[in-house]
Amino acid sequence: MKQKVITTIIFSILILTVSGVSRAETDQLSYHLLQGNWEQIIRDGESWAEREPENPSPHYFIQIAYYSLNRMDEANKSHRRISASPESAKTMRNIAENLILNNPDNPYAYILMEYVHFYAEEYEDMIIALNRALEIKPDYGPAYHDLAVAYSSLGNEEKALQLALEGINNAPDSLANYMYAGTVYRTRGNMSEAERILKKGIEKNRQAGEHTAYLHHQLSIKYIQSSEYDKAADILEDGIRISPDKEILYVLLGDAYARLGDFEKAAEAYSKAYKKADPGEKNLRNLIEIRKRSLGKQ
Repeated sequence: MKQKVITTIIFSILILTVSGVSRAETDQLSYHLLQGNWEQIIRDGESWAEREPENPSPHYFIQIAYYSLNRMDEANKSHRRISASPESAKTMRNIAENLILNNPDNPYAYILMEYVHFYAEEYEDMIIALNRALEIKPDYGPAYHDLAVAYSSLGNEEKALQLALEGINNAPDSLANYMYAGTVYRTRGNMSEAERILKKGIEKNRQAGEHTAYLHHQLSIKYIQSSEYDKAADILEDGIRISPDKEILYVLLGDAYARLGDFEKAAEAYSKAYKKADPGEKNLRNLIEIRKRSLGKQ
């Protein structure tokens, strides 16, 4: 059975190469995608991206791999790179179609296709691809999150939340669904449920090796909105330990300390936020400066 699968994968790669749609690097990453070799995809994909920084193609594979490993911050870097070149979906569509044609029972072929649909804003087709992936592998957590995004994009927020919660139940180690559900509950004002889910996600993040502070970010906003500034400061300090270059964490930490009346720590946090912010983010830097200047008036 294993030999049959490998033969099918190789046959798929040959089709891609002969058709002229792909190249050696894409063939290699396609092979590892079908096998779920996430670390190998990251190594080979990052190497390719470094050699060809203007080419968004490797970032499709890299993003899938990072999300599969709960490394959200790194996945978002690839997301931003792909978003800057949405036309790349045309090339990746051919690759995904061939992978599905020759590997119809491989869930990750459909995951690559759903990414193509997402960047082409084809949300109904994205849902079809994701449902097929989950039929094959119902414990693949990122697929529930992506389904939630698709339904949300179509205006069905209740279905989106339901899917994120299903993802938490069916794939409890996948962080993306805690992020989605916790953020939705927070924005809806259901603070107790937001806190419960985000804290559960933070514990899962800790068990997974702590690759992201997004859950800390969202929980800190909940605490600030609930006037629990000491809790906000504590969770932000922990988040900064994980992601020391995330400027938004320092901004929120400054806000929390300012509300606690500790203006010295607030000023220090704002100064660090300003240094961490990209010089091109002028609006953010101006916002930080305004916050810091306001400390002298309190």
